[in-house]
Formats: sequence, structure tokens, C-alpha cells
Amino acid sequence: MHEQHAPGLAADWLNGWLAAIGVCMLLPEARLRWTDEPVPTACFLLAGDAPLPEAVASALPSAEQLQRLAITRHLDGRRELPRKVTLAAYLDRVAVERQTRDYTLSSTLTDLVPDQHTDDLPHSPFDPTVPKGITLWERVMKCRQAVEDPVTDLDATFAGKGRRVAANGLGFDARRLVAGVQAHDKRVDPLVELLAFLAMPLFPMRGNGQRADQARARGWEGPPGQTGAFRWCAWSAYLDGWAIDALIDLLPSARKERPVAKRLGITAWYRSVPYRQLSTSDTTRAYGAEADP
Repeated sequence: MHEQHAPGLAADWLNGWLAAIGVCMLLPEARLRWTDEPVPTACFLLAGDAPLPEAVASALPSAEQLQRLAITRHLDGRRELPRKVTLAAYLDRVAVERQTRDYTLSSTLTDLVPDQHTDDLPHSPFDPTVPKGITLWERVMKCRQAVEDPVTDLDATFAGKGRRVAANGLGFDARRLVAGVQAHDKRVDPLVELLAFLAMPLFPMRGNGQRADQARARGWEGPPGQTGAFRWCAWSAYLDGWAIDALIDLLPSARKERPVAKRLGITAWYRSVPYRQLSTSDTTRAYGAEADP
């Protein structure tokens, strides 16, 4: 086992935090901790001798593999899965997810809603609305196609010098928004977005079948437009994907009781800060972050 530092993935950046977890989902043997710097950054413990960019690049899903996901918009022999998802389309794709076990459908949608809402199932806050009805899968594919040289690009991404492209990415990173002469040209690091997408199975959608407004993604405690609706943390011990999964379950109690947080090795807390719309017609969605004392 050897340690690899990824200073480009900072804990105070929601997409960077998710991307670091995505590495552990992609590489089951990888373990993640966060440095003790004022702004913690990701450190990985990896098996073998391969550098982090090479290890991740070797496991990164290809465009062809992404085309077989349960959330693919057009899949041979299956109903189309557009942005507005009906119960019939959901049930059709559930059969695909049970075969592929990619968990992309359950991490972005839920069918546990009242009968009157089954013609437009609720999406995860990590699958926000974007212009022109573009689906999450289409956004992910665009990011994958933007990767030119996986090893070189990942090396730059982990160093905090990743190549940014004109794209909306997953559609919720506040850092994609730019100002000045490029005010309408959103830009993302496609590899950060792709790795963040791979972390989505840890945040499945849930509902109670009684109220549409009760459909929530795991870890979200309120509407996405509310400050602090999502909270996350940095931790000091090396954790694999399964341990991170368990830690997420313990975060609510850890936030209420400092001794619990200390035992879990939690070193810093952050909370989501939503983009403030400039007008009622502003369709922009984004989550920034701030320290959560």
C-alpha cells in the first residue's frame, strides 16, 4: 500500500469531496482520508505501485460502458428515459438496474410517491434541472467524451490544475459559474464531474409514498434551496467505500454530539449554500459551501 495526495480535491468543495469518494467507489481497494490543513484535501491509500492517475484511469468507465447504464436515455428494447420520467419508464429501467447493478437509477430517482405524481418522478438534488431537458446521463457522457488523455488529465485534476471545458457538468457545482465576458459560459473539470457521478450510489433517492415533497436523497435534510440542506465532513482515518458509507449514516448523530464526532475522527464540517437566483426566470442551480461550525 502506498499513499497518494490529491490536493486538487478539497473537502470544502462539494464536487471535489464527492469526486474523492468516487475514487473509492471506482477502486474498491482504495482508502480515503483528509489532511489536517485549514482546508483539508484528499489523501488516498492504494494497493500496488501504480500512481493514482494511472490506477484511476485504468478503471475509469469508457463511453461504451456508460451507454449501458440503467439511466441511458435510449437503450435498445427499453422505454426512453427523458428528463420527465414516468412510473412506466422507471419500472422498465429498474429491470435493467437489477441486471447491471450500477445503481444509477435509484441514486437519481424514486418511485415512492403518491399516485398523482407518477407521471413525473422526483429527481435527486444531485440531478438538478438543466436547460433543454438534457438528462443526467447526457451530461455524464459529455464529460466522458471531453477526457482527452485520462492519465495526463487525471494527474492535472488531482494536482488542482485540471483542464476545464465549456460544459454544465452534473449541473450543481457553484464553481462552474463564471463572470465577466464569459458570464454565460459555464466551465467544469470533466473528470471531477465524472468521479462525482460515480459517488452517487451512496446517496440514493428515498420517498414515503405519501407526500411528493418528502422524497429526499440520502444525506439531504431539506429542500436544496435551503442553506445547510446537505452537510458533509472531513475525517482523519483511512476509510474504504464501505466505511464511508457507514460514516454517512452516522453524520446526523455526530453533528449533535461532539464526542461522537471525535470518536469517528471527524475533523471539519461543511454545509451546502444554494445559488441565489437573480430573478424568477433564473433557472440556474448550484451548491456552494461554507464551514459549518
